[in-house]
Amino acid sequence: SILAITLEALGGLTPRPQVTICLQEIADRPLQIVASDSETVAIPITAARPLAQALHQLALENRRLLVGPDFAVEPALPDDTRAQLANAGARAGVLLPLIYRDAPLGSISLLYAERREFGDIELDSFAAIGNIVTLALASARHIDGLDYLAHHDSLTGLPNRMFLHREFEQVIASRSASLPGAALLLMDLDRFKDINDTLGHHIGDLLLQQIGPRLKAELGDEASMLCRLGGDEFALLLPDESDPARVRAIAQKLLNALRKPF
Repeated sequence: SILAITLEALGGLTPRPQVTICLQEIADRPLQIVASDSETVAIPITAARPLAQALHQLALENRRLLVGPDFAVEPALPDDTRAQLANAGARAGVLLPLIYRDAPLGSISLLYAERREFGDIELDSFAAIGNIVTLALASARHIDGLDYLAHHDSLTGLPNRMFLHREFEQVIASRSASLPGAALLLMDLDRFKDINDTLGHHIGDLLLQQIGPRLKAELGDEASMLCRLGGDEFALLLPDESDPARVRAIAQKLLNALRKPF
């Protein structure tokens, strides 16, 4: 991945910095450390610690490289952040904001154990790496978004027919003596056309949006994939079920759930 490649490239610098990459998928979600050169784990995915959060915030506020040859006397650092850096054994460093079209994607921190001066060529290289990572992350999000739209129903948010076909093929291909079968249930809503004709399509849409949550609540922890095929047609893939009696019991439970008033 782009993060692993970036980590390897920055980890090969001399002197070698402690590299941490933080990525914030959505603004209201906690910042996550998605890559770090910690001694124990190459690429952990954990919630960002207070120091990482503080450095990330500084990078985004600065909106350009934040260079600290000596953190002990760096005026841009709050006192508590300076203390945390000292406790972590970080004496100098560079913070790279990852911002695409004013949207914060994350940050990269390069921390050094000793005070050091950074040359212009070195800083230009850091800025170029930050730009490359930013563009790669923005591109990946765009591709992920297109993939999601292609494989999910826009009204209900459920996986669609194309997604079901892909997953069903994988389930069939993975069958073995220990897992010989799977179940696929197809269902539609009786008299759904009457609801659209009498109450309006907006009411029909609201009804369709409630089908998924209701069925998922009944399924609980059951390994399953609920999809909307189109119109009032839905499908349920049970990849681990090969017992016909149990499948019939699940189907009856779902029918009973749909008979309750909405």
